[in-house]
Amino acid sequence: MSTGFRRTAAHPATDSGRADGVVERTIRSLESGMSVGEVARASNLPRDFIEQIAVFARERGRLDFVSLSADSGCGTGSCTPDPDSIICASCPLAPPAAKRGHTPLAHIASTVRNAIGRNKRS
Repeated sequence: MSTGFRRTAAHPATDSGRADGVVERTIRSLESGMSVGEVARASNLPRDFIEQIAVFARERGRLDFVSLSADSGCGTGSCTPDPDSIICASCPLAPPAAKRGHTPLAHIASTVRNAIGRNKRS
């Protein structure tokens, strides 16, 4: 009768001597310049999962940035630009309507400015 967990085959160790997990492999792939979409396809994992790993690595200082390439969905017509996003607001490929200035807050500010201008003229 066994009193513990069944042993499984050991994973190959990395240079640090630790087993190489999916998170570590994903971070190394992103560090090497692969995009999120490329890593997702190469590792046969969901894109959302790879994006979560990228956020995890950025929060811990492992990644400075993640490459935004054509397959990231940005500027290819398959994205839905968010005008409140810093990335979308500065994207040269975003349509003009998606740029800052067309948000509900900007519309309200414009309406208030126009109303103040009309009151000054009256």
